Amino acid sequence: MVLVQAPHALAAVVRGAVNQTGRRVAGLMGPWDQVTEARRALGLAGVKASVDAPDILYRVYLHQLQVPTVLSATGVVCRPGTQVDRELLVRWRVDFSRESLGFEDSRELRSSCREHVDQLLAKRDIWILETSGVRVASATIHARVPLEVTVGGVWTPPEFRGRGYARAVVAGMLLAEREGGVEQAVLFADRTNPVSQRTYEALGFVAIGDYGIILFQEPQAVPRGG
Repeated sequence: MVLVQAPHALAAVVRGAVNQTGRRVAGLMGPWDQVTEARRALGLAGVKASVDAPDILYRVYLHQLQVPTVLSATGVVCRPGTQVDRELLVRWRVDFSRESLGFEDSRELRSSCREHVDQLLAKRDIWILETSGVRVASATIHARVPLEVTVGGVWTPPEFRGRGYARAVVAGMLLAEREGGVEQAVLFADRTNPVSQRTYEALGFVAIGDYGIILFQEPQAVPRGG
């Protein structure tokens, strides 16, 4: 993935980065205008992508986090995932990747999801919401820097949707981060999904810009210098 944050000399920056690594490009991520410019600079404008749209970039200061009442209901627990949850979390990650990211189910996808879940479990960066012992939703810390985290991979299986569980698992995870000294969180929401937008806005998240992700159907080789 090429993660773009280069408001100046962007074409030279992204070409230099790709040339230096020699890696194929699986996708691009960053401010939407920079992502589209970087795609052109790498000669990939005509390459088909499974994900190709800007998201809304949201931010919340954790002292302003709005905690949903679901989180305090009897029998509701938000906790870090453990090895006991591993296989369920892998299945959920595969489902998330298919529904939200447009991937097709495959052995490679399941292997990649298993590896990703293992990394998250090792860092205690994947959280589960339970109600009366039933696991109903999950969320992850996608990235962290001092005092800030990025929320990602929020997933509620279809049979548990519409009950506020996504909102509750994100809030529970961020409450724990706040206790650990984190001051703010960001996340990206699908511009065409008003349900997810309302979910995050109800927690106190505020839209602050456009942030886009392009994922190519196959990693792309970029000729040196181009």
